[in-house]
Formats: sequence, C-alpha cells, structure tokens
Amino acid sequence: MLRSLLALAFLLSAAAEAPAQTTFAAIPTPGPLAGFTHGYTERLMFGDLDGDGDVDVVLAEGGDFGNQRNRVWINLGGLQGGTIGTFSDQSNTRWPNVSDTSRDVELVDIDDDGDLDAYISNTSTQTPQSNRWIVNMGGAQGGTPGFFQDQTSARWMGLAQGPGPGHPYASSINPLALVGLNPPGGFRDWSCECAFGDVDNDGDMDLLHASYGPGFNGQVPTRIFLNDGAGFFSELNPSGFQLPGDSIANGHPALWAEGTQQANTTNTTGQFADIATHQLAAMFADLDNDLDLDVFLGSRNTQPRAFFNRLDATGTPIFRDMTAYVYSVPAANVGNYEQNLADLDNDGDLDAYLLDYGASFADFLAFNDGTGRLVNFQMLAASTGSDNEADFLDADNDGDLDIVVAPFNLTERIYVNAFVPTGSAIFSVLPGFPTVPGIALDVDVADVDNDGDTDIGFAMDQDSPERFYRNLLVDQGGPVDATAPRLRRLEAAPDRSAGSAPTVVRTQLYDNSALYLAGRDVTRLVVAVDGCPMPDVPMKYSGGQIFRGTIPGAYIGTVTYFARSTDPYGNTGQSSTAVGGQEVLSYLATGTKNATAYGPGTPGTFGLVPALGANGPAAAGNAAYGVCVSNGLPGSAGWIVFSLAPVDPPLAIGVAVSVSPGAIFFVPPVTLDAQGRGAIILPIPATVAAGGTVYAQFVGIDAAAPIGLSSSNGLAVTTTPPLP
Repeated sequence: MLRSLLALAFLLSAAAEAPAQTTFAAIPTPGPLAGFTHGYTERLMFGDLDGDGDVDVVLAEGGDFGNQRNRVWINLGGLQGGTIGTFSDQSNTRWPNVSDTSRDVELVDIDDDGDLDAYISNTSTQTPQSNRWIVNMGGAQGGTPGFFQDQTSARWMGLAQGPGPGHPYASSINPLALVGLNPPGGFRDWSCECAFGDVDNDGDMDLLHASYGPGFNGQVPTRIFLNDGAGFFSELNPSGFQLPGDSIANGHPALWAEGTQQANTTNTTGQFADIATHQLAAMFADLDNDLDLDVFLGSRNTQPRAFFNRLDATGTPIFRDMTAYVYSVPAANVGNYEQNLADLDNDGDLDAYLLDYGASFADFLAFNDGTGRLVNFQMLAASTGSDNEADFLDADNDGDLDIVVAPFNLTERIYVNAFVPTGSAIFSVLPGFPTVPGIALDVDVADVDNDGDTDIGFAMDQDSPERFYRNLLVDQGGPVDATAPRLRRLEAAPDRSAGSAPTVVRTQLYDNSALYLAGRDVTRLVVAVDGCPMPDVPMKYSGGQIFRGTIPGAYIGTVTYFARSTDPYGNTGQSSTAVGGQEVLSYLATGTKNATAYGPGTPGTFGLVPALGANGPAAAGNAAYGVCVSNGLPGSAGWIVFSLAPVDPPLAIGVAVSVSPGAIFFVPPVTLDAQGRGAIILPIPATVAAGGTVYAQFVGIDAAAPIGLSSSNGLAVTTTPPLP
C-alpha cells in the first residue's frame, strides 16, 4: 500500500509539473456585410486602431480577383465594452468607400501623432491604380481615433517632377504613370508587400514601395520615399534619373542604390544593382548590425535581393546591392514568396525564414554569421510544396521564436523551436494544429484577448471566411509571457559641444515576438549628467529591430546612458553586451553653464552637505534645463529655493530659516535616489532675456522627528541667448 501511495504521489506531482500543451481553438469572425461576400483577402494586419488597448484588424481585399472594398474589424473589448478578442465588421462607418485590388496593408504612424494610419498596396493588373494613404482621424487630425480618410492625393509629393519644395530629389516616375487614376492621386504600379522604417535616421517612418511589374515581368523598380516628418512622402532618388516608361532597363541608374541597373547581378562593389524583381515580399531591418536599416526584396522567379544601407558612411541613405554576399546559398528560383527575418537562435542578430527557396518549393532557415551573411541553410520538415506567408511568435511562451506558416497547397502548421543554451535552434511541427479550410494567403499574429499568449489570424482567398485561432496556453494553466526584451549594440555617441541639436542614439531590440510587435515595447534611454539622473528619453521604433532616442543637446558634462525596454506584460530588459553585462555608455559634452556656485552649505543630521549644480546653460528655449542635487541623504527629499536677490551667505539652516529680502519661490519637492542625487527640470522660455540672474539653493529634510535640515551651496544662474 505504501508503494502504491508513493507511486500515486509521484504521478500527481509529475502531472502538476508537466507543461501545458500549446493548443489553438477557432475564434468566430464577423460574417459578410450585406451584399458583400467574404472577399479575396490578400493580407491582414492587427493593430490598435482606436487606441483602447486591444488589437483591431484591417483586411486588404481584391488581389487577383479585382476591385473590392477593404475592411475594418474592431475588437469588442476596450471602448466597445464587449468581449475582448471578438470582432465586429465596422467597415461601412470607419473606412473610406474605395474599392481597389489590394495586395497588402501596413499599419504605421506616418504623421507621428500617436495613432496608426494605413498604407494600402494595389496592383494595376486590371485597371491603373495607385497605392493609397488612409489616415487615422485621431491625433493631429482632430477627429475620432479609429475612423479613416483617404488622403492619397495629398500625401504624395513631387511625383513625376523635378526637385522642389517638399521634394528635394527629382522623381523617377514618368508623367504618363499619373494618367487615368481613379480615385485621383498617386501613380500606377504593381505592388505587393511594402514596408516602413526610418532609413535616413531623422525620426520618422519612410516607405519601401516594392513592385513586381505587369504580368510579373520583374522590370518595374522598387522605390523608396522619404517622410518629411508630417506624413508627406517624396521619392529618394539621388540619381535624378526619370524613367522613360514604367520599366527600368539595364544601364539605367539604379535610383536609390549605387551603380547602374543590371538584372540578376552578383556584383557587390557598388558598380551594379538590381532594384527590379518579381517582388512578393519586402522589409527593412538591420542585417549587418551597423544600426541602420537595410532592404530585403523577395522575388518569385529569381534570387531574392539584399541591399546594405551606407547611411553612416555617406551621410545620406544610399544602398549597395549585397545579394551575392548575403545569400551564401543561391535560391532554386522556383517561387520565393516570402523572406522574413527574426533572431531564431537568440544570439542577437537576425536570421531568415525563406519560403519556397529550394527545389520542390521547400522552405529553409538560414542563420546570420554576425556580419549579415546567411549561412547554415536548413530545410524544414513538411515544407515541400508551396507556402504563401510565415510569421513569428512564441506559441508556447518558452522564450524563443516559433514559426507559423500559411500555405498555398499544404496544411497550416507551427514549427516549435527547441532552442538550447548552446545556441542551436531546432524546429519540429507542433502536433494537432487545426486544419484550416481554404487557401490562406497571409498569416498575422497578436494577443487578441490580452491574456498573455499569442493568437493567430489567417487571410483567406476565394471568398472563404477569415480564420482566427485563439491560443489556449494560458487558459490551460500554461505560463504568461515572462521573457524580457533583449537590447543589444547600443550606439556610442561621440564627444560634442553643447548645442540645440540633440545627440541621436540607436539600439537593437529583440524579443520573443515578431519584429513589428516588439516595436510596440516601451523603450527608453536612462540618462544622467555628471551622475545626476535626468528624465528618461523615450525611444521611437524605427522599423526592423531598431529604436532611436534623442538626448537633449544642451547637457554639459559627462553624459551617461543605457537603454531599458518593457513589453506589454511588464517584462523589462536593459542594454547589455554580448556576454550579458549591462552596457552603460558615456560621452563628454563641453560648454559654459553660466551657473556659479558660491558659499558653503550646512550639514544635516548625518553630516552630509548637499551640492547644487546645473546640467547645462539657462539658455533661452532650453526645454531640458535643470538643477541637480548631489551628496544628499539617500532616499530623502527637499526643495529648491529660488530668489531674485542674492543670498550671501547662502541660507543658514537652523531652528529658523532667515533669508535676505527678495522674491522667494519654491519648486515641487525633489526626491533623492539611493546615491543621494536628484534633479528637477525647469524649461527656459524662448522669450527669456539674456543676462538676468537668479539664485538657488537646496533645502533638504534629513530627519522627521526632531526635524533635521541641510542646505547646499548657493548657485547663481545667469540666462544666456539661445544655443546654436
């Protein structure tokens, strides 16, 4: 009996410790609108359209079928007050009444107003059509978030024109491409997947506008359009060349790339480039680990292409065709529908999933050697056939990336990553994934019900209803996502003189999610000046795995910084070196602070005499100006006292506080950190007159009962003209 009880106890313990099985269950999706079938859905993308904390969906309709209206599904949680993770089709009220042959939708904040806008890729196979800008009416538009307006005709700048205001480069587009468009605006093209990223490192999202050409002829160039910061786009064309028609020919300048156009070139010196492919996939990401965004173009009938950005070498975004270097194993050229990048082996660089890359349409993985070269090509099991799209997710919340595949004539499947600490990524098919009826043209992932695991949506062709699947991992007792973001290759800023221009710093961020989802992690620079903590600097997502932050240029002293990021589940990571140690960088900013310390301070209960200084000049318009306390009692608090008349000697702290005549005012309390440091930011108005002086001192509370006080030195601060 004892042996039986022990055996039963062991079995119960093992059952309690066994990991929950990753399974998926179908989510009901909206039925068709009145008079509208389910649609020929080419793409779908999740995003929080109305800013209520849950993800909604935009569906790109039409494709090869012809003109159809794109659709918006709103998540019924959040502002809707219903069940989170279920959806309502609200296309008629939220989306412009435009029908087109859409192949892709990208959700991106083009005008930097805090809400998601949409870019729709269309094809001119049946009628001449332009890609379209669909703008969210929240934010800068002053309307209601989650309601959209077609602004295509306004958002393109300088099409088919020479250089001019708002478009510094001549356009490569032939004027005949602007003819016959309905609705008006834009230029005819044959576009599939497009992408966004900050290719010129100026803080806004630029456009990679990819094309495959009429009849998939692969002769129409992919183009890059630069954002002016307000969401208006003009072509990046340093060559200044205008095409004689829609196509680019061998010998023409390669527009945004070095050298001349040469189809299928293997040159990597910058002499030739091939910017015209049979494109079905496009993305920006930093493959060569230099912190700028490179370009990747799929090509259905030829070798996919890779271009390295030479921004930091040239000062302007100009790209070199590095295809022959990146792909150490050439494609079989039988139908390369998708090339997607992620850190599959958790080593801090981007690896590749290559759909239909090999013979018999087999899918391959390839791993980055750290320089941007893809090596160690591995064919995936059960992939011989034809697949359409893949995406990355951590289906089992174990901290590594798995892969979900939308096939053409195979079955939907998830490859589970059995990552091991030695750095190996070993993938096997997850058993029991539901059979998806119909042909899936796209797959996208998100936590649609905010329960801590990742769900899946498939875009279906031929009027089949879309198919969404809820991950039941957490429901069945499995773990919520507990993996912290990994921040690598924090950019080292050079020493500088103080000025109005900020110090720009970039970093790479990797998480157990697709790059575009990791781009929603809240990421900041933690900054100090001469050891005194300054306000954190928000870092903006730049596309790929890159984040960008701007440290105020007015700081003077030794500026230290590191990056910190928190994902939607509260997991926080900090910038680290390759071996895992925290990475804190610094630079020296020189200049004159126009702040003079005078007089001694008064020690407090523990004998500490606080010191008061400034983080830079009190220059007109310096919004980052602050005063800083050091050597105070750790964890205590106090006030900065300002006077318009000099206090000499500085305030003497005792039983009573006596000051000389003059206007006195206090700023909000300053709390000191564990090192006895604290700061308060006092923006200087742009209208302040230069040459005025104010006097400051810190008064600290060192003990509650009996009250103990300390005081710092005095500080005479003189205002200056604006910084250059």
